[in-house]
Amino acid sequence: MSIRGHLLAVVVIGLGTLPAQGEEVISINSSRTSCNLLRNADLLKEGEKALAIEDVAAPPLSDAFEPVRRKSINFGIIDAAYWFRFTVRNEADEARLFYVELDNPHLQHLDFYTPRPDGGIEHQVGGTAVALPTGLTRHDWPVFSVRIAPGAVQQCFLRVGNRGPFLFGMRLWDPRAFMNYRGRSLLALGLLYGVLAAMACHSLSVYFTLNERTYLYNALTILSLLLYELSLQGAAYQYLWPFSPWWEFRATAVFVCLVLGAGMGFARSFLNTRVNAPWMDKLLLFSMCLSLAGILANFSDSLWVIYITNIFGAYAACLLVLTAGLVALRHYGPALFIVTAWGLVLVFGAVYALAIAGIIPNMPVAEFSYHIGIGLAPIVFAIALAKRLRDMRQSYRRDLEEQVAERTSQLQDALDSVKTLKGLIPICSHCKKVRDDKGYWSHIEAYIQEHSQADLSHSLCPSCIEHLYGEDMHSRLARH
Repeated sequence: MSIRGHLLAVVVIGLGTLPAQGEEVISINSSRTSCNLLRNADLLKEGEKALAIEDVAAPPLSDAFEPVRRKSINFGIIDAAYWFRFTVRNEADEARLFYVELDNPHLQHLDFYTPRPDGGIEHQVGGTAVALPTGLTRHDWPVFSVRIAPGAVQQCFLRVGNRGPFLFGMRLWDPRAFMNYRGRSLLALGLLYGVLAAMACHSLSVYFTLNERTYLYNALTILSLLLYELSLQGAAYQYLWPFSPWWEFRATAVFVCLVLGAGMGFARSFLNTRVNAPWMDKLLLFSMCLSLAGILANFSDSLWVIYITNIFGAYAACLLVLTAGLVALRHYGPALFIVTAWGLVLVFGAVYALAIAGIIPNMPVAEFSYHIGIGLAPIVFAIALAKRLRDMRQSYRRDLEEQVAERTSQLQDALDSVKTLKGLIPICSHCKKVRDDKGYWSHIEAYIQEHSQADLSHSLCPSCIEHLYGEDMHSRLARH
C-alpha cells in the first residue's frame, strides 16, 4: 500500500468509529450473547472495478451503501462481489471479543476489515479460494474475530466475492455462546452422519449376503447423501479435500446428481417398475442417464450447470413420487414407502426454501428442515427394506414348508405303494404251502406275489436237475 493509502486508511478508521448517516448501531451488553448482523447492516455492490477498503469507507461510496434489513442474503446464482458494513457498540465495562460468523462454508473470497487501536486496519481473509486464511480456521464455517474496547463504537467492513450460489446469514457471537451453539450443531450433524454411515454399511452387508441389487442401490444412495451433507456443511472441504478449491466448487452439485441417480436406481429395483410400471421404468432409466450427464457437466465452469442441476433435482424428486404413486395405485403396498421418503424431501426442502426467502418465519425447525428431510428419507428406506427382508424370509419359509410338505406327501405315497412281508408266516413243512390271514393255504409263489411287489420266475437248481434227469444231464448243462 502506498503512503497515500496508509494516510487514507488512518482517516477511514478514524471516521469508522462513528456510524454513517442512517446506519443503525448494534448495541451489545454483557447479557446479549448473539445477534443477527444483516438486520442492521448496509450493503454496496461492487462493479466491474475491484474496490479497496479505502474506496468504500470514504465518500462518495460510503454514502452509496443501502440497508439490508433482512435475516439472510439470497442473491441467487451469480458471479459478483458485495461490501457489507455494520457498526457495533460495546456497552459492557470491559473490552470484549466477538466472533462474526457466516453460515455458508462455500463462499470463495472473504475480506474482513476492523480498526486497530493504533489507528491501522486489521485485515482478515477467508473463503474456499484462499490458500492461507487468517480467520478462525478450525471451524468449517467462516468465522472472524473483532475486539471492541469498553464503551467504544466500532465500524466493520466485510467484502464477499463469490461465483455460484450467493446465500448466507451473518451473526455476531459471544465466544462462549458460539462454542456452545457450534457444539450442539456439530453433535446433531455428527449424529446424522453416523446414522447415514451405519445404514449404508448395513445395506452393503445385506447386499453381499443376499446379492440383492436393491440393497446396493440403497447403500449408494445413502453414501451419496452422506457425502452431500459433508460437502454442504463444509466438513468435507475442511477435512477431506482442504487444498482443492476447484473440486470444492463442484463437489456439492456432483453429489446431488449421484444421490438422484442412485435414488432412481433404488426405486426401479425396489418397485420392480419393469413389471409394475414399464413406461415409468424407461423414464427412470433415461433420468439416470441424465444424472450421469449432470455429473460430467458439473466439471465445467458454467454457472448454468448449477441452475440446471437444481431444476433436475426438483424434477427427479417429483418423478420418484409420481412413479411410486402410480405403482401404489396398482396395489403394490411397498411403493408407499418411496412416496413417503421423497415426499418428505420435497416438503422439508420447500419449507427451507420459503424460510430462506423470508416468506415464512425462519424458526429452528425451518432452518434445519432440509437436513431433517434428508435424515428422515434414509430412515424410511431402512424401514421399507426391513419389511422387504421380513417378507422375503416369510416367502422363503412358506416355499420351503410347501416343498417339504410336497416331498413328504411323495414319500408317503411311495411308502404306501410298497408291500412288505413281515412277522411270522405259517408254512407247511412238507408241501411248503403258506397259510394266509383268512386261513386259506396257497402256494408260496402265489403268496409272495400277492403280498409284495416281487415277480417270481421258475427254474431248476443243480440238485433237482440231477435228481430228475440224471447225472449226465447235469454234467452236460454244467459244460454249457
